[in-house]
Amino acid sequence: MAITLQGSGSGGGIPLQGSFVQSTPVSGGSLQGGSPSLQGSSPTLQAHPANLQGSSINIQGSNVNPQNLVDPTQNGAVLGASTTVDPAAQAAAAQAAAQAAQAAQLRGQISTLAQQVKDIYNSRYGQVDASAGEQAGKLNDRFGKEAGQLTDQIGQQNQAAGAAYAGNGTYDSSYRGNSQDTITKAGNQQIDSLGQELQDNLATIAQWVQQQKAGFDAGKSGIDTILGRIGSETDPTALTSLRNQIDNQIATLQGQAADNNTQAQNMSALEQIAPSTARTQQLKTTLQSILGGNADASTKAAIAGQLIASADIPAQDQSKLLQGFHTDLAAAASTPDQTQQQQQ
Repeated sequence: MAITLQGSGSGGGIPLQGSFVQSTPVSGGSLQGGSPSLQGSSPTLQAHPANLQGSSINIQGSNVNPQNLVDPTQNGAVLGASTTVDPAAQAAAAQAAAQAAQAAQLRGQISTLAQQVKDIYNSRYGQVDASAGEQAGKLNDRFGKEAGQLTDQIGQQNQAAGAAYAGNGTYDSSYRGNSQDTITKAGNQQIDSLGQELQDNLATIAQWVQQQKAGFDAGKSGIDTILGRIGSETDPTALTSLRNQIDNQIATLQGQAADNNTQAQNMSALEQIAPSTARTQQLKTTLQSILGGNADASTKAAIAGQLIASADIPAQDQSKLLQGFHTDLAAAASTPDQTQQQQQ
């Protein structure tokens, strides 16, 4: 039958129907003290008159599962009474989170260092071009100078040969012509040899440039390979190893920074260590010793010119020193030796 509980409140009677239908007689049922209770094989329904006001009813019984408790630390997840937290699992999860954070930090460091390496390589391309251009310019200047000297020598020797044949009255003979042809041919062969040497040296410079740039390309490609790996790498140990490799590569590249310097760059570095003014003053002292020596004027001029040309001082200083030496040399030649004056 359906049980209906009537309360004394103003809300009226509230029918409770459903699982409380009892098909067998109720044994031992009683209504005492205004606190009705229905007992039997079905779940117990207890109510108090004070709780039968309006629609507010306190229902207690076995339908309430004490195991369905909410764990506030698990974002509202329902835990049963038998649910336990594994400390080892918690520790493992914390360690995995720490490793993930460390791996992310290492990937950022590697990306920054990798870009630094690529920037170094990119700067080396221009450095190699500048150095090669400087060397090629020197070779071209040398060829032009030496070829011009040979041409002058050919002309001088041909004039000397013509004068010799003219002196003995055979200037118009075939002997003079053959002699001058031989001189010209020998001189042209030397010029051709200089030209071939120039081409060989330029080819060597070009090969060097290509080798240097190929090395730079390979280095950048290796960096790109590392960057491609770090996205899927989660092991902090492996990432640390990659970072250390790039650190070592940067140190090596920085140690090679001056390998492809131009002469102007090297001279600038030397100027910081040993200023050219000090070297110029030292060279002046050496030139004065040559000037006061016993060699003839032409020998002194040749030695001084060679020393000045090979000195690591600015070109304008070289020019001033050479001009000053020739002035002093001419003045010394025009002044009679004091010993000879005393003898006279």
